[in-house]
Amino acid sequence: MRKIRRNFRIFLFNLAALAGFEFLFKVLTTVVLFPAFIRGMNAMIRFFGYSYLTAENIRGFFRTPAVILLMLVALLCVAAVTTVDICAVIYILDQAGKGSRVTVLRALRFAISKLLSFFKAENLRILPVVLLFLPFLYFGVVSSFLSTIRVPGILTKYVESDPVHILVILLGYLFFSFFMMHWIYVFHFLCLRDTNYRKAMKYAKKLGKRHKVSDYGKLLGLQLLLYLVFLALVMLGSVLIILVRRSFWSIARITLPGSTNMILVYYYRLVLRVMAAISIPVGFSGVSVLFYEHLPVPETKGTEVTERKGFRWNEVNQEQTGVKGRIPKDLARTMVFLLTAVLFVVYNLRLVHGQYNVSADDIHVLEVSAHRGASALYPENTMAAFEGAVEQGADWIELDIQQSRDGQIFVMHDSSFRRTCGVNAYSWQKDYDEISRMDAGSWFDKKFSDQHPPLLSEVIALARLANIRLNIELKPNGHETDFEEGVLDVVKDAHFEKYCVITSQRYQVLERIKELDPEIRTVYVMHLAYGNIERLSAADDFSIEEAFASARLIRRMHSRGHKVYVWTVNNRRSIQTVIQNQGDNIITNNVPLAKDCVNSISLTDSMFRLVVSVEDLLY
Repeated sequence: MRKIRRNFRIFLFNLAALAGFEFLFKVLTTVVLFPAFIRGMNAMIRFFGYSYLTAENIRGFFRTPAVILLMLVALLCVAAVTTVDICAVIYILDQAGKGSRVTVLRALRFAISKLLSFFKAENLRILPVVLLFLPFLYFGVVSSFLSTIRVPGILTKYVESDPVHILVILLGYLFFSFFMMHWIYVFHFLCLRDTNYRKAMKYAKKLGKRHKVSDYGKLLGLQLLLYLVFLALVMLGSVLIILVRRSFWSIARITLPGSTNMILVYYYRLVLRVMAAISIPVGFSGVSVLFYEHLPVPETKGTEVTERKGFRWNEVNQEQTGVKGRIPKDLARTMVFLLTAVLFVVYNLRLVHGQYNVSADDIHVLEVSAHRGASALYPENTMAAFEGAVEQGADWIELDIQQSRDGQIFVMHDSSFRRTCGVNAYSWQKDYDEISRMDAGSWFDKKFSDQHPPLLSEVIALARLANIRLNIELKPNGHETDFEEGVLDVVKDAHFEKYCVITSQRYQVLERIKELDPEIRTVYVMHLAYGNIERLSAADDFSIEEAFASARLIRRMHSRGHKVYVWTVNNRRSIQTVIQNQGDNIITNNVPLAKDCVNSISLTDSMFRLVVSVEDLLY
């Protein structure tokens, strides 16, 4: 307990400098380094002859040797930036242990000087070590962070389908990080001792080899404690928000349906950002505590340091750290204030000039599409599912199209009948007369055994009667004949062109559709969206996987006259995010939930739009 109190006092001694450095460093990273990385990525895409990256061309892009090399350079840049953070934290805590006050700029000078020394040939190997331990240092926030970042659906499905494989990878990483636990002290030796990487690694191994299990447990425990603090802040804050909202708005007699969820989302993000920001300093504070606990106390004779336990320790002084003098406190504070003020003004100028839109007039009501019909309650892509979507109040029905051997256009997602009909055959191997007798419902529930894969014309007839629109996605498999022509013929025969969109994940399909009918509206379905995707001229609108449908991308598409469909969005939190980001169409398996969320939004939520814009400014 005495050690804990002492270490806590050391942590608090230079807390102002630590907090000031982290604030300045995070602002610089967000405002300067991150935009520079994005611009560099865009420049790299253009340099190699790409205007955009989609699921269709990204493999070719990343197979280019020069791209691989540049991505490795980008990773080294991430490691370098993280190294500055680590070195500053180590220095601030080291000086606190000696009872020496430091300033933010002094810590920054020290960290940068150490980073430059790491780029010597003999020390370069430290940068991959930084990348290795970065997830470990963020362990306390990782599980929550992964629950908030937009993980592509294809990866989510992989994790769900093969959790054992993912668990093996996770355990493998934990085992590897445990085996290399002693490496974590190499940062302290490089920062605080006049040595090189090879010697620092040797010292670190000797220092940590007897404490590997206890150190690993303590650092994991520290990150677990951070996570528990995070959960406590989220839970207590959520309760407080709900109580204040209910009491205030009940007294004021103002009703803002649906707003509580939005406030909670913003609060959750704020807490997450704060916890992520302090994860490295707190994590390395724990490492520093362990470092000094294990460090043999040197027996000094005058100014000479004697050898003990096989080490030679040199006291850290200003000459060795490259910090030869202190900048006056008033000047340092003024410089930090002016820099922060300049960054704030720059962002506000961007706001004034329209790069961030905070107008409540831009809030619009989204439309909801039933993904393969009401597929949560009925077998997908059947008439029962489409009728269910109508009953649920969907604005659109999203359905998938195949072509039979005799050229009929019918509705089914897979080219194979195995999954939904239990028949080991493909669409191009059967005439529709046989397909129409297949059981497409029993796989879902025996009571739907009367359902079969319907013709597109049958679905159009239902849609016209129910006054619902269709999102018709073409699923080419290479065995079709005049596939696009066949679909357009069915649509035009029913005079349904103005009440549907033609969509596909294959851009060539949309190009062919536009050749046949330039007026019909097309939508490009994308697993991945990066770069100047608006140059895809055959696409009038874009259907983007939820993970990539950011507010910034949606705003950019809107500014160029494109609508954005977002798929497949099935939980309240994700739906709220799409609403906040101002998507145009939510494609979901849960139509009632989506309609409830959409209908709860009103123009009185303009203040929450302001919060979204402020979040964009800061992050």
